[in-house]
Amino acid sequence: MKKIKSFISVLLLASMVLPMAGCLKKFDNPMGPKALEKYAKEYGAESYSSGRKFAEFYKDAYVDAGQLSEGVYIRTDRKDAQQAIECSEGIPINYSENIEDATVFAVGDMTNRKFNECFCVSMVFDTVDAADFYYDLSVNEYYVHNDSDVIDANDFDVRMVFDIYQTDQQVEMARQALIQELKGYGADSEMIDQWLEVFDMMYDVDHDLVRESFEDENGLKYTLLTGSHGNVFYTAGIYYKKRTVCYVYGFGYDEDEVNTYIDGVCEYMGLTPPSSL
Repeated sequence: MKKIKSFISVLLLASMVLPMAGCLKKFDNPMGPKALEKYAKEYGAESYSSGRKFAEFYKDAYVDAGQLSEGVYIRTDRKDAQQAIECSEGIPINYSENIEDATVFAVGDMTNRKFNECFCVSMVFDTVDAADFYYDLSVNEYYVHNDSDVIDANDFDVRMVFDIYQTDQQVEMARQALIQELKGYGADSEMIDQWLEVFDMMYDVDHDLVRESFEDENGLKYTLLTGSHGNVFYTAGIYYKKRTVCYVYGFGYDEDEVNTYIDGVCEYMGLTPPSSL
């Protein structure tokens, strides 16, 4: 669901809320891939051995709604990590060749027109510089207002959420691109109508966005974002320390449900959730 997902996710994992007591002591890197993998296992998510299989399942979940309800994850590196991360459409894959270790985890409830979904990636890069560049890119490319004329009219990933379509023609081009994308995934007419309803609603209503960046006494940098666009709630957090970057985001109609997903992961990994804003 490349286009519809990307325009939501640029604004912006799973879970039962698990107690934090003692869990951070089990990991040298509490927000690293090993910790996220363990969380995914405890959640009951299905594991995939390759990025290709993960991506195929994730794509199919948008045609057969509800498949994400149990969660899905992969522990991998480099090439497979890139394939899995690309599924999110909103999380950058820049510097993916520098990823040494990663866990990608997704969960959601796409039944009964709920469209609640969360996606989480924990990555360890081969150098501190690569991790630092990736964090800056993630924060600046996606969360800073950008109305550059360089962005192509068909590339509505960023244009959509920052209300920088200048003409009705550009909006219609984006809408038609979405339809073609959905048909490519094998979506039926009912599913296409549901996604177009979300598209139209999010374009017509101004978004309400709160975004703040922090750095704690232990050197952890993080940026949190939360807001709404029409009836769609979205939230995201990007966390960076040394060679590790953890990126979580979620969107959906049910703010409480999305926050429950995100808060569970963040609490387990010792991170401040976006809902704290």
